[in-house]
Amino acid sequence: MRDSKAGVGGGRDERMAVLRGAPVFADLHGEELSFLGDACLEVKFSRGDTVFQVEDPGDTMFVIREGAVEVLSRTDDADEGHFVIARLGPGEFFGEMSMLERRPRSATVRARTDVVLLALSAEDFYRFAKRYRNGFTVVIINIARMLSERLRETTQRLTRTYFEGKSPGCA
Repeated sequence: MRDSKAGVGGGRDERMAVLRGAPVFADLHGEELSFLGDACLEVKFSRGDTVFQVEDPGDTMFVIREGAVEVLSRTDDADEGHFVIARLGPGEFFGEMSMLERRPRSATVRARTDVVLLALSAEDFYRFAKRYRNGFTVVIINIARMLSERLRETTQRLTRTYFEGKSPGCA
């Protein structure tokens, strides 16, 4: 994380309310949400700040409490720079791939507005897994569902882009 203002901030009840409303944590019970609410740190970024860059080491997942971010990918053409893969807002999450895989970040994330994020480290996520196996399973299934949805949307966008300007039936 770069240039963030980190702290527990926002209060446990407010963090739990954000987590309760986030689809990735849907169907968790009070004690499970309480554990995660205590584990999350609140971090703030100003509009235009980079949350992380592609290839940065990463072991943290983020849930957007307030504001919006954009997920960017590099192009092979240095003159082109980055293109927007996704725009995410309150309740949505990002950074889960590096947290789960313990691999470098696959994209750059930048604050579109002033943004408040809840950060959940891999260490705390795996402590959650040991203590709340059923809750952990629910979260992993929710992540898988949302990754599948994101992949489906990306495939549709790529298909539309690929076939723009081509006559029907051309491959």
